[in-house]
Amino acid sequence: MVAHDDLSFTRGDFVVNGRETSIYNECRRVIADGSAKDSSLHAGVHGNYIVDICHAIIHDTRERFTVNITNNGSISNFDPKAVVEIPAYVGASGAEPVVIGEIPTFQKGLMDMQKAYEKLTVQAALTGSYQTALEAVLLNKTIPNLTVGKAVLDDLYAANKEYWPELV
Repeated sequence: MVAHDDLSFTRGDFVVNGRETSIYNECRRVIADGSAKDSSLHAGVHGNYIVDICHAIIHDTRERFTVNITNNGSISNFDPKAVVEIPAYVGASGAEPVVIGEIPTFQKGLMDMQKAYEKLTVQAALTGSYQTALEAVLLNKTIPNLTVGKAVLDDLYAANKEYWPELV
């Protein structure tokens, strides 16, 4: 796949030049026709999910969805301020998370590592610290060692330099 991909054509380019363009063109056609009959617009899984959640809120159905929400004790042995992805009942009063309780050490370790990666990434962006950015990269499970981590960070930085602060 990589050999056939255009590495300079990012995921963002794909969305803007592909899906976004086709959606705007179809919307223009529907407006011009004055009807959505025979429209090729499809929300997709995420779009349908959003509509289902909105329906649950508007009609207070208290349906169960998986949502991203502040932990606030739902996972008892995890940072209460961390945003976690857990089941919740959604209705007119918002999302009421399901209490998970204590999670096993292995899963907690993975979650702790992910949250540390996220926090260090933000800290690196705010401070411009190369060392902190490298530490964040090294917490990613796809990075096997320091040499690979440094190469990945340097490549990411070079490719995205215009969007990142100067790392020193």
